[in-house]
Amino acid sequence: AGLAASLPVTVTNIAPVIGADFSLAEQGGQVVMDFDITDAESALASVRYTVLDLPGSPITVEKTLADGNLSRLSFDAAQLGGAQSFRVQIEVTDDAGAVVNRELLVDIALTAVTLSVPGSQLSGGQLLLTSADPGFTVSTVTPAGSRAGVSGYTLTLVARDGAQSDIVVSGPFSGSSDATGQLPLQLSEQGEYDLNLSVQDNLGRTVSEYTLSGESTATAQLPVLVDLEQPQILNVHTVQLPLAPAAGKYFIRAMADIVDLNLDSSKMISVLDNGVEQTTSFHVSAPPEHSDTYSFDFNVVPGNYNLIIKATDLAGNEIIFTTENIVVEPWTVPSMNMTVRDPDSTEMGGGKAIWLDLHFSEVVNGFSQDDLIATPAAGGEAGAFSEFSQLSATHWQVRYTAPAGVDTDITIQVSAGSYTAADDEMPGSEAQLSLSVIGSPLTTNITFQDGNTQVIKGERIEVTIVFNRPVLAEPVLTPANTEFVSFWSAPVINPDRTAFIFDLDTTEFDLGETVIGVEAGDQDQYGNMGQAVTAMLTVN
Repeated sequence: AGLAASLPVTVTNIAPVIGADFSLAEQGGQVVMDFDITDAESALASVRYTVLDLPGSPITVEKTLADGNLSRLSFDAAQLGGAQSFRVQIEVTDDAGAVVNRELLVDIALTAVTLSVPGSQLSGGQLLLTSADPGFTVSTVTPAGSRAGVSGYTLTLVARDGAQSDIVVSGPFSGSSDATGQLPLQLSEQGEYDLNLSVQDNLGRTVSEYTLSGESTATAQLPVLVDLEQPQILNVHTVQLPLAPAAGKYFIRAMADIVDLNLDSSKMISVLDNGVEQTTSFHVSAPPEHSDTYSFDFNVVPGNYNLIIKATDLAGNEIIFTTENIVVEPWTVPSMNMTVRDPDSTEMGGGKAIWLDLHFSEVVNGFSQDDLIATPAAGGEAGAFSEFSQLSATHWQVRYTAPAGVDTDITIQVSAGSYTAADDEMPGSEAQLSLSVIGSPLTTNITFQDGNTQVIKGERIEVTIVFNRPVLAEPVLTPANTEFVSFWSAPVINPDRTAFIFDLDTTEFDLGETVIGVEAGDQDQYGNMGQAVTAMLTVN
């Protein structure tokens, strides 16, 4: 008979064994788990792992002999997230076809973090750090049974001021549940921050919440104020401002260098105390930077005062500075009196010039011809100033020429503050002078008795010469009286010297039309000149 073929046959009654022990670690961003999987009589053929209860689960991994180590499971550590635990279902098949299943629970509860900063103080929800280089302790408590240990920490003071840098301290736990460190704080780093603390576990996760020692509520960020020095008030001085008093009160300005990088400008207080009452500054001028020169403005009656300045920083540190014997004196406001010198009248003719005297109550600075402003009531030309000069320490003069050809009121004004007192720079008060300019032409009108312009030769006729303003002299008539012929009688003049009534003798007139008139050159009291005027008379 021929030879029979033979095949290897595995006969076993012992199934693979999945132990309860396993290891858990993070390597290169992967969760690596090694399980205790054995088979006493057969070789393992394949293992199926199913990870449950994680974000993105189920995570299924199938391994065969070709994949190498069948008892090792790896998956992305980022999939752990903030999970407190997860399950791994394991299905093992050996080369005899035996199949074994087991589910293991993996406890990865996150650690609880506590921060202790000796010497600090929690005030109003803000942690005050008032000493240089304070020490701190990061304590951790990992729940019993959790495979998540701690590896390192990072403590960051995040600066709220963009001009400052963050302060970062990091370190390992070195096998302990606690870690200690020190914050390297300098004077230049004073300011407001937010404290972030993150603890890294051995699975690549970060715990960002922590509890401040002595508190019960966890936080991810805690406001911090670094304040390493007390406020200082330096270089205090006062000055009485050269401003006109208001209701008998004078203006005082106090200035001080107030130094503290954490100065609380909202709590800046300054008062003047005369022993009877305290007056708070009505205006505070703060510098762009908190720590610099401040000024405080007061409005007080004359007297002796003590100046009190109180400064407080954001940490509640307070300083009070007192300056005694601040004297407020009753200053006078310089003034000017403006008058017409010659002629002594505020009325003047058009185009005419007058001298103005400008008398000051005290010696002043800063006064010039440009400070004199003439304003016509009806608009138009305002006239001009010339020959401005100083006659003494308190006396100036200027020549003013009025606009010609118009009647108008002119206001000559010097504005308040155009000049200052020489001794204390107090701004001067306003001054003004009103002038009436009579500059319209002098007009003349000829009228005949009863309006009749015809006369019989040899008769006398009444002729009236009327001016719109008083004239200084009698009008000069034509035809003029001569040594041999007297045409005109002596006039009857009204009290205002605006109307002159003459009798005209026509005996010597030729028959026909005769021209009579008033010659140019009549002048009113303002110097305005009249023009020649004529009228026609018919002699029959």
